[in-house]
Amino acid sequence: MSEQAIGSVHWHVASGLAGYGPDGADGFASFDSLADAIEYAREEIGPFVDMAHESAHSLAESSDFEGAWREIERIEDLELWQASMDPARKEAPLYRGNEEAYAALLADHAAQFPRDVSYNTRLYLWDCAESDCEHCEEES
Repeated sequence: MSEQAIGSVHWHVASGLAGYGPDGADGFASFDSLADAIEYAREEIGPFVDMAHESAHSLAESSDFEGAWREIERIEDLELWQASMDPARKEAPLYRGNEEAYAALLADHAAQFPRDVSYNTRLYLWDCAESDCEHCEEES
């Protein structure tokens, strides 16, 4: 994280157990910009989609078709959410050259956190304005 971001508003992303908040045991990912934080969060969704695929297959193999269907619906929800946060959208005609509209889109994405990504895990994204934030370490 750059010195400029330390002491100014920055963003954190982490996962954690639903109801307990983000797990800071390994620290939180920190970003200078909301766009970078959202891109990181988008990438973090992938493993949860993979786990849901495995769960759906296991449930179907054990003839729990209702459970498998719930997992498939969760997969579709996560994949749609992940696609909606694609940074390539910045170049879409609606946003290209319109920083205000793109900033509003990013704010809308940020407002969707925390979000359940598995039956017991949430993905968190939040802003932080602590001037001496312990999670913002300068790169060596």
